[in-house]
Amino acid sequence: MGGSPPPPAAFCRAEGRPNEGRRHALPCRRGLPRERRPGGPLGGCRLADRRPSGPWTHLHRYGLFGGTTVGFGGLEPYGTDVLLRSLCVMPIFHRRGIGRNITLLLMTRALDLGARQAYALPSTQESSAFFQSLGFAPIPRPAAPPAILATRQASGLCPASTPLLTRRIAL
Repeated sequence: MGGSPPPPAAFCRAEGRPNEGRRHALPCRRGLPRERRPGGPLGGCRLADRRPSGPWTHLHRYGLFGGTTVGFGGLEPYGTDVLLRSLCVMPIFHRRGIGRNITLLLMTRALDLGARQAYALPSTQESSAFFQSLGFAPIPRPAAPPAILATRQASGLCPASTPLLTRRIAL
């Protein structure tokens, strides 16, 4: 039993929505550097856009109760559709089911926001296989809703050869 108790968890605001005022149950320690600073954890991820931002982007940091960051995930809701983006798991936590859990948590948040269909633009074959293992299926880009096709990822950051995957969000 001995030893000191773990530091109390603080709740961090969702990145990308500084004026939102709402807090998410995201344990972290006070005083941690912002993840989007150059050299921060998000900078070490292989993402098409290392600075996801915009009026609709919700970027969430996921961590252990002791404050260790395990990954990030973002979503852009567009009515009943949502683009999942910037999914990243820190390398030391790979192959532990964390990416799967982050994806399911993001889809739960999207469902709470009214989304019913999720889309993803995976940047590598490995990430494409990952999303397909979670039930996402490839579709032709013209079959996607205009709002999804107009996103920065679909319209420019990801090449036209990047597959567009989709999955129905259901409980």
